[in-house]
Amino acid sequence: MLRPDITQMLEDPDIGGGQPFTIVRRARTRVKGRFDSGATTTKRITATGTLQPAGFEALQQLPEADRSENVMIIRTTTPLQIGKSGDASDTLSDEIEYSGGKYKILQLKDWGKWGMYVAYVTRVGDVIGG
Repeated sequence: MLRPDITQMLEDPDIGGGQPFTIVRRARTRVKGRFDSGATTTKRITATGTLQPAGFEALQQLPEADRSENVMIIRTTTPLQIGKSGDASDTLSDEIEYSGGKYKILQLKDWGKWGMYVAYVTRVGDVIGG
């Protein structure tokens, strides 16, 4: 089965694609096999894609506490990751830097097998606990 190639769509400036943003990827640091509290390593990844405000229907997919006027949807071919509370892995959720603001991922849809990742993000500080 052929997979659709959506790369051109995500990079087409005529439809809002090709917008640059930075992924800040952090991982917890282990010392003698245990996580060192507060110690992380950071990697910055330059990416492009579409970044658009979330509409009413898209906001309905989020828990009510996460809904705000500053929620955006990012569609990109660059892999994104989200951590889970209580997760024993080294990986923490990616943060996004775009147009002078920092955003945290609220929800991630891994459509990597179709060549795309879709993230619902909000500006840091706009959500309880943000």
